[in-house]
Amino acid sequence: MRERIRMRKSREILRHILDMKLPYLVAEQSVGASHGLVCRTLAKVRERGMTWPDIAPLSEEELERLLYGPPKVSASSLPLPDWALVDAELRRPGVTLLLLHEEYKQSHPNGLSYSQFCEQYRRFRSSRPLLQRQEYVAGDKMLVDYSGKRPHYFDPATGQRIDCELFVAVLGASNLTFAHASATQRREDFLRSHMRAVEYFGGVTRLWIPDNLKSAVTRACRYEPTVQRDYQELAEHYGAAILPTRPYKPRDKAKVEVAVQIAQRWILARLRNVCRVTAALSSARGIYHAARAQLQALLGTLAARETLRSGATGGGLRESVWRRCALISEREVDPRTGAGSTSDRETAESAKGVHRA
Repeated sequence: MRERIRMRKSREILRHILDMKLPYLVAEQSVGASHGLVCRTLAKVRERGMTWPDIAPLSEEELERLLYGPPKVSASSLPLPDWALVDAELRRPGVTLLLLHEEYKQSHPNGLSYSQFCEQYRRFRSSRPLLQRQEYVAGDKMLVDYSGKRPHYFDPATGQRIDCELFVAVLGASNLTFAHASATQRREDFLRSHMRAVEYFGGVTRLWIPDNLKSAVTRACRYEPTVQRDYQELAEHYGAAILPTRPYKPRDKAKVEVAVQIAQRWILARLRNVCRVTAALSSARGIYHAARAQLQALLGTLAARETLRSGATGGGLRESVWRRCALISEREVDPRTGAGSTSDRETAESAKGVHRA
């Protein structure tokens, strides 16, 4: 197909030859067109028996339609079918692209031709990533993973925040989910979580599908991963086989990824306010323990000073001070208020009386 030229140049060619009666060579040099282009332009006009007075009033769109015919409709402007529906229909037995194109032409008579229909469908397929459909049979697979968002708790004695791990296991066919909080992801906690999951499910699946963490796989590989020895022995004990996922392929364990998300929403999100209250209580307990330690140090300093002042006669005073310190140390923190009891305050007041004495 020859390239079209601008209508302004075509109009100048026709004006030079039909109106000004110039030779072909002069018109070619003036307009800057080849001899073949000038001949083709004049041939299309003379076929229709038109002269310059007929061409002069035409607009550029009308002149283009005269020389090149009506513009062709591009495939992008035509009504397109739902390619996802076409792809789904092709999976049904006996369905072909020819049959789907015939049904498409019944709804859109001016739609795509069969060749364009096939070409557009190939482009749609090439733009989609390759996916493998996974089928799950009851009792076949147990998928395990750890949550990326870690839960935490507070030590009631020190008020320190301690992070832990959330282990999640799910059955492939029924989506029955088990969640368990463990201290770490180390081998002992990882194996203990599997044992509790098996006890919760009430049976063992044929395959265990873990991620490539070090507690499960010592060397990650797409084709020949090396399973951790203790993990392999646990699977042999239960009569199961281990099939690790491919590295950096989370879709291989999409079931447990969704189960982890559900566990985060239904467990971690619901415990967020409980953790705040626990943190406040732990902070109050920490303040109380720090104040008690400072009081013990102060009483010890006072006892030492009184001993130096009174000499041998200060023994009774020193024993009295340290007896009160022991009573303060034995008191428990009130879990509701995070402070000491009334007897603690009385003991502290009595210690102040000793200091005044």
